[in-house]
Amino acid sequence: MEEKKKEQTRLARVLRHLRMQGKISSDKDFADKVGTTATTVSRNKNSGNPFDEKIMRGVYKAFGDIINIDYLRGESDIMLVKDLPSGKDANANPQETTPLHPDCNGLISVALAAKDEVIDTLKRQLAGTIAAKDETIAVQKCELAAKDEIIATKDALIKNLQQTVSSLRADLSMEKGLSTGTSLSAPADTNPRPRKNV
Repeated sequence: MEEKKKEQTRLARVLRHLRMQGKISSDKDFADKVGTTATTVSRNKNSGNPFDEKIMRGVYKAFGDIINIDYLRGESDIMLVKDLPSGKDANANPQETTPLHPDCNGLISVALAAKDEVIDTLKRQLAGTIAAKDETIAVQKCELAAKDEIIATKDALIKNLQQTVSSLRADLSMEKGLSTGTSLSAPADTNPRPRKNV
C-alpha cells in the first residue's frame, strides 16, 4: 500500500512541478501533451499505478528534458533530469541510459525482421506478376504476328484471284470473238448486208 501511495505522490509531484514551471495548465493539458486522457491521468494519480509504456513514451517525448522517467516508474528518487548525477544531466538523453522498456531492442529487432520479410514477399510477388505480364505480352505479340501473316496471305490470294478472273475474262472474250468470226480489234457489224446469190 505504501508503494501505491509513493507512486501517486510521484505523479502528483511531477504535475505540480510542471504547473509551477508553466509547462502545463491542468491535468487535461498534461494528458493532451502525452497522448492520453485526463481521466487516465486522474486514475493513475489517485490509484498510484504507473502509466503504461505508451504513455511513458509520451511523457518522455513531451517532458523528457525536464522529468526523469525513471522517477515516474519508481526506479529513481530524483524527479528532475537536471538533478541527475554527472552522465545523466539535462543534456543527456535519458533514453540512452535507461530504455523505456527492457525488451524494446528485442521488439524493434523482431519488428524490423518482420518488415524485411514482408518486403521480400512483396518483391517476390511483384517479380512473379511482372514475369506473367511479360509472358502475356510475348504471347500477344506472337498472335499479332500470326494474324499479320494471315492477312498478308489473304491479300496475296485475293490479288492472285483477281488476276485469274481477269485472265479468264480475256480468254472468254477471245473465244466468243473466234466463234462469231469477229475480230477483237474491229467492232462487230450490227447491220450485215445480205449476200447476193449468183
